[in-house]
Amino acid sequence: MRFRNPSSSWLRSHSVRPVKIQEQVHFPTSQVPSMTERRGRGGDTSGNVNQDPAAAITNALQTFRVAPGSVARGEAARKQEQAQRKEARAVQKSQADSKRAVRTSNYEKWDKASLSLPSYITTGIVASQGERRGEISANYFELSFEPNKKYRRYRIDLGLIDGEEITNNEFKRKLIGFLLTKFPPNSSTKWASDYRSTIISVGKLYGTWSETRPLPRPHPTVERPGVNDLDIPSSIVAEGEFDLANLNQLISKHERPTPYHPDQDINALNILTWRRINDPSWNGIRVKNKFFPKDAKKWRLTRDIETYVDVRGRMQLQQDVPTTVYEARTGFFTSIRPGESKLLLNISTISGAFYAVGVNLQEWMRARYDLAIGATPRAGACKDMRGLKVTFDLRNPTKQWSVYAVSDRSVSQEGFEPNGGGAATSVFDYMTQRYINATFDPNAFCVNLGASGRDVWHPADKLRIVPNQYIVKTLDSFFAGQMIKCTERKPITNQNAITSHALQPLGIAPTQPFWNDFGLRVTGGLIEMPSRYLKQPTIRFSGDATIALAEVDPDASEYRQLATWDLKHMKFYKTSSNLLQLKIIRIEQPARLHGPSMNDVKIFGAQLLDKLPKYNVNFNGSVAVVNVTAVRDGSAAERRTAWAQSLEQAWIELKKPGFLLIALATENATIFSDIKFWCDCVKGVPSMCVKPKCIAKNKEKSRPDARSGDGRLLGNVCMKINFKLGGVNQVVLSDSNTWMAGVKRGTMIVGADVTHSGKGLDSTIPSLAAVVATCCPDAGVYLGSARLQTHNTEFIENLASMIEERVLRFVEAWGKGPDHILFYRDGVSESQYGMVYEEELPQIRQGAKAAGQKKCLQINPAITLLVVGKRHHTRFFPKWLEGQKPAPKAGDRSTDRNTVAGLIIDHTVVTPHHFSFYLQSHDSPIGTARTGHYVVISNGSNYSPDELQQITHKLCFTGSRATVSLSVCTPARYADILCDRLRNYMRPVMEGEIPDSPDKTLAQYGVDTATWRHTVFELRDTKQVWPNPWHPDLRNSMFYL
Repeated sequence: MRFRNPSSSWLRSHSVRPVKIQEQVHFPTSQVPSMTERRGRGGDTSGNVNQDPAAAITNALQTFRVAPGSVARGEAARKQEQAQRKEARAVQKSQADSKRAVRTSNYEKWDKASLSLPSYITTGIVASQGERRGEISANYFELSFEPNKKYRRYRIDLGLIDGEEITNNEFKRKLIGFLLTKFPPNSSTKWASDYRSTIISVGKLYGTWSETRPLPRPHPTVERPGVNDLDIPSSIVAEGEFDLANLNQLISKHERPTPYHPDQDINALNILTWRRINDPSWNGIRVKNKFFPKDAKKWRLTRDIETYVDVRGRMQLQQDVPTTVYEARTGFFTSIRPGESKLLLNISTISGAFYAVGVNLQEWMRARYDLAIGATPRAGACKDMRGLKVTFDLRNPTKQWSVYAVSDRSVSQEGFEPNGGGAATSVFDYMTQRYINATFDPNAFCVNLGASGRDVWHPADKLRIVPNQYIVKTLDSFFAGQMIKCTERKPITNQNAITSHALQPLGIAPTQPFWNDFGLRVTGGLIEMPSRYLKQPTIRFSGDATIALAEVDPDASEYRQLATWDLKHMKFYKTSSNLLQLKIIRIEQPARLHGPSMNDVKIFGAQLLDKLPKYNVNFNGSVAVVNVTAVRDGSAAERRTAWAQSLEQAWIELKKPGFLLIALATENATIFSDIKFWCDCVKGVPSMCVKPKCIAKNKEKSRPDARSGDGRLLGNVCMKINFKLGGVNQVVLSDSNTWMAGVKRGTMIVGADVTHSGKGLDSTIPSLAAVVATCCPDAGVYLGSARLQTHNTEFIENLASMIEERVLRFVEAWGKGPDHILFYRDGVSESQYGMVYEEELPQIRQGAKAAGQKKCLQINPAITLLVVGKRHHTRFFPKWLEGQKPAPKAGDRSTDRNTVAGLIIDHTVVTPHHFSFYLQSHDSPIGTARTGHYVVISNGSNYSPDELQQITHKLCFTGSRATVSLSVCTPARYADILCDRLRNYMRPVMEGEIPDSPDKTLAQYGVDTATWRHTVFELRDTKQVWPNPWHPDLRNSMFYL
């Protein structure tokens, strides 16, 4: 069978002829900037900076490199390599199948465990003392259905192509489209498909089929098959008939049929509701359960670069030319969800990032990676481009290729050996011979469109990005900031987008016949419900000084910030007794001319030093500043070694201070991670990095005499310095019978999270797990533990050892173990609640017990465990009652506003039979507020729903980084921040600076001195090896915030 794959043989089958230098240069020599002029932006420059440009090109052509994958091979060698690749793919498939089987087994086990979660039925309407009531709406529609209507489920088994499974979802969609076009179902049968694997129908799909055996359905692999294009042997399997009676019982009678998991029925309903969107004729963009209509609003995310433009026939260098790198688009997420007494259709507005459409890849890469003209990317720096689809301008521009890798050399420096024989040639040389009518740039980036062990090199300036490619990975901060700003939407804008633009593609407005065909009906508009608002807590500072926050009034005509306070006239609740001096390291980058001046840093330091004593933070003396030049070159190990030498010298010059303030020149993530690695893991000194924009902002607000700056900004810096030195900024006032924020006496509060390297990276890169916990009754200090664990493992593998470590610290502080553990687990999806119950809850008990055994104590705390959800799609909007408030108008700040802090929802839109609630604990003056979602996995301490809601709300006010309440409770947020710090340590691995190694073990990552553990420390008191990556001198500090 022949399948049309991109062929790469044409690139290596031609001989080489000499070409004159002047024929190869893209710009006349007089117009090419010198290498000195090209410096000043990111990336490495090629050649000697003092060398003449033409000479540099000549030298480059004579010294090109031939990569291993570009070496010529005979026919026998190529066949052998193909067999080896096929064997390797078979091994990979076997490993993937094994992992899939384990995952399937785990999910079945976790689904069963989820039946053991605590549940309760709420009224959600009665307000406790001090609470207020109100009315809100949510982004849900009620969906009615016929419980006894009969549906049929079919599975599509696609055949193999060249003996291999099809894994690309878009290709699956095309193949299933070909199958259903060749074999259309009965005209009288109503059906819908996800075009990946499943068909749901009302009635039999094919009338003559008995459905007892798979139905063969061979079909083509291309739209217009030729005589040599064979069909692939796919088939359709009938999986049986079903109805929705169990689902109806779950949501209407508050009874869970045993055993019953609604996931399969919900999936079938999701397929039915997407009947129109999944149809091949729909012309929008689909990304899993998100869709982006063709006419969706778009924004350009750009970076200014220097480039050549044609001015009256001459190429002239022009600065700050905006180049589009990504496009942000408005789309929608939909999902069927069981609610209390009703089935709900959730529709949420979203924003998605896409690669820029039709952009020249050379210019795109320069803008994406901030590269100067003449610079080439560092090795591994463009790893996130793998899989990007492009077209080649000079040969069949409709054919799509996938980027495999990017060379750290230009086309004139990268070469290969032609398979037809002859000497090795550069990619530039080959291209100028192969396409004699085209002009090529010898400095163009060299892009590999081949595969492992098979290089297919192309010049980047002749490649273009294929449209409509969705970006799964997180954007870097430069573009993420632009995206947040341009896609910010207020509640009324979101509501209008849903009702005006989402309902039509779904076939809801106007209603399409298929809804009735499937026995479904959307009733009414956005669902409305009563709401409660918790009373804001009282904040306590030093000397019994308190701040009583504003009362909730959900019906106020203007938005009021209720979860914000001012530090004016307040002193921190607890400060360090150590007397310190303010020592500053100023990072300078002379060649880039970025960052605050020495004088600006000294003024900022003097104003900060004047501010610190006002909050009872013990600093005295005068400010001392030392310059350190930023290290940007070399491998990760070389760079971090150079940083260590420079920072160590500066630290000694500053007389070895116990705290360092570091004034950054830029917001470069690599520089920040290298500095923090030295401070945390090498030296063990608490530190705080100040961004250049903070010093600039303080300078703008400084008085002419420079005696005082931005009081709020300086106060925020003082807060961070205090908690890094072991202090507590503020606590929540509680009654005498309880501890921190109203929890039961003898409680240790814990937060936990896991972060992953991301899909598409080397499968050996470990995931990172973090735990933070209190050891004092005021909930102000959360000390941390961290471990590496197996790649992409969702549950925390070494939770027991981290809990043991935290309980031992609790015993050290109190002489006894905790009676209760209140545990907030971050980063868990709905399908993983059973996983937490089955895999992590027992480890918490084991860790506490192990700590007790070490101290000869009986430690068996009652455990209350909640999962904290942030990435859900539930949004709440103020309900506008006629005559009660001004009519809402988009853009009008007095009416277009959010729900206020203190909102609690524990009914209507919560999942039946789960002990859960939504809590908006923070002010949200911009955008649309996103509430925290809390699901109780275990309630060993027997808290009432109201008690857990009140405690969680109060904990959100104990965060130490700003004078505002957090959007999720403090322990969960701190665990998330500690995971971010771990990612900074591992950044060289995460960003591909350290090459992938399939054979590298978890233990080897654990002793890597450039990323995880710089030094193996033995604790003086226990004689045990310190298990965390940071220096043990930081073990009693919240250094990670």
